Amino acid sequence: MGPMGCQHRTGLAIEFFAILAVMSRANPHVLLVIAIAVAAVVFLDPFGFRRTETRLERTDVSEELLATLRQHLEQYHQDPLEYVSELFETRRVVFLGEYGRIREQAEFVAETLESLHAAGVHHLGVVHLLSADQAEIDELITAEHFDRAQAERLLFNRKVLWGYHEYVDLLEAVWRLNRDRSAGETQLRVVGLSVQPEYHHLHGPPDLHDPAKMQQVFAAGLPDRAIADAIERKITDPGHKALVFTPLEHGFTRYEDRAYSARIASLGFAETGRAGNYVYDHIGEQAATVMLHSPWPDHESSAGAADPAGGVLETLIAELSQDRRRTALDLGSGPFGELEIPAGAYRNGYADLTLGELADGYILLGSIGEYTTARPIRDFITASTLEEAVRRFPGPTPEGATVSGMNAYLERINDQVERTLDLFR
Repeated sequence: MGPMGCQHRTGLAIEFFAILAVMSRANPHVLLVIAIAVAAVVFLDPFGFRRTETRLERTDVSEELLATLRQHLEQYHQDPLEYVSELFETRRVVFLGEYGRIREQAEFVAETLESLHAAGVHHLGVVHLLSADQAEIDELITAEHFDRAQAERLLFNRKVLWGYHEYVDLLEAVWRLNRDRSAGETQLRVVGLSVQPEYHHLHGPPDLHDPAKMQQVFAAGLPDRAIADAIERKITDPGHKALVFTPLEHGFTRYEDRAYSARIASLGFAETGRAGNYVYDHIGEQAATVMLHSPWPDHESSAGAADPAGGVLETLIAELSQDRRRTALDLGSGPFGELEIPAGAYRNGYADLTLGELADGYILLGSIGEYTTARPIRDFITASTLEEAVRRFPGPTPEGATVSGMNAYLERINDQVERTLDLFR
């Protein structure tokens, strides 16, 4: 293992156990949770101590291929905002897949609002909000004054560790757009799409692999099925169009995530598709997947992440002028859709796979190494919300958690995203 890889993993492990130590101060029973966590580290190696080196697996890119891609970009360069709005000339639902906790990606969604509204798209589906909170969401974005505390609470309701300014800013951008509309003009509606899993049934890492426990956690429905149901109920069946902002994994339409399907089937669930798959089954080619340029998951690599399309896109971006690094790629035809995916989690279960088989479109916002992480909201979890935060914690219940410990944990998650981005710098 190289020295930098060792430092990254050692630092992450130290932070992980430091947070558990903070949680244990108020309740010695949390030592049981710590013991379970230690066992997970020893046997599952989540920090990669037994991996040889932290590095990205990047294939050599031929000059011929780069020349072909550059020529195609020069001929068909398209502004991402125009590309997204023009998709709705033939599509009703466009899934815009993000990595999560990346500032530039959340800000890009806010940038699309004006052009979407002008194109007659009056619904923004958001997976980071609960479907059950729809009345409060409607109230927030149509109020006379924008209430950031209420927006933060709506994000908290969906996931207690999703306290980031950029996602509140997105809701405020919708509110501002609606305030600028003329009287009687159609407003933009934010549609909450998720259900709240019952994480309090989890008491240790082994429960994550226990079908009976996981059936309790997802008693209200698997997230992907619930998201699809909400889209159909609130968007497609009433005849609306919508941009759906979601973590990428939920937004696959034509592509079958076979690794996910196998995991879900092993837990005893009959429905093993992604939300986008179900919507695609419902409305066919009127649904599309657009990927925002991001690190790709790769559980077999030393880095835990893969360079998109084997590094071809990052290599290309490095050679582009600054005014060409932000562009949209139509994967339905041309050389970008034909790019092979040599490795990574998306390739699992496939003998071969191309970028065009993953998605319909791809948006470059610059190099991944130029991205910055979303900004955590200070004191997102408070004394008044701590008990609820513990009950809704997305994993085994952290007994003895403190307000400072939970907020520190939220920030440490961001630190891991930063380490992933560092791999591309």
